[in-house]
Amino acid sequence: SDVATIELGARSYSSGAQLNGKDSAYLGIYPTPTANALQVATAVRAELTRLHARFPADLTWEVKFDTTRFVAATIKEIGVSLALTLMAVVVVVSLFLQSWRATLIVALAIPVSLIGTFAVLYALGYSANTLSLFAIILALTMVVDDAIVVVESVETKMAEGLDRGAATAEALRQIAGPVIATTLVLLAVFVPVAMLPGIVGELYRQFAVTLSTAVTLSSVVALTLTPALCAL
Repeated sequence: SDVATIELGARSYSSGAQLNGKDSAYLGIYPTPTANALQVATAVRAELTRLHARFPADLTWEVKFDTTRFVAATIKEIGVSLALTLMAVVVVVSLFLQSWRATLIVALAIPVSLIGTFAVLYALGYSANTLSLFAIILALTMVVDDAIVVVESVETKMAEGLDRGAATAEALRQIAGPVIATTLVLLAVFVPVAMLPGIVGELYRQFAVTLSTAVTLSSVVALTLTPALCAL
């Protein structure tokens, strides 16, 4: 389909462009609000490279300003922070639980919850951007909280003489209510943010949805996968 109309007209003296001291034409390309800026930038460069074969010998193109470079750098930094936070959480948990088995059970809850969170975001049409990754970093400690409570409760019951199966069943009976209540309290904070109207809602909706999803999935994992692993 047509994307532009080009015609000869009077020269505009209010704006212009030069490249290396020579007159040039400039074109601004902006992604739609729902588009992935990084994918748009990559697609634009690929299309210009394809069209370059049809350009005259004295005609070339350059991208002089690309904001996605800053976006990519920011996402990379957040990714590094996410990895460091994940390692720090595992180390701290291992120091306090004093058990590699318990630490491994808690650590397994992290990727399961995060993978589920990304799957939900993908299903809702959200992308992995600065806001969602920052929300994931904040959610890491919340993700392990429920698993730690379950594992510690099972360890306490086993210290009282119960076998793993009985200890897990008794611990789950005692802490299922508090875990669910804690999750509902957190959702009562995040869900209203996702429903805010106007520009504020648009800005923070994905952040709130990411946190709400991560917290909900962490509780589901803590009440299903974590007890199953503890009983093995």
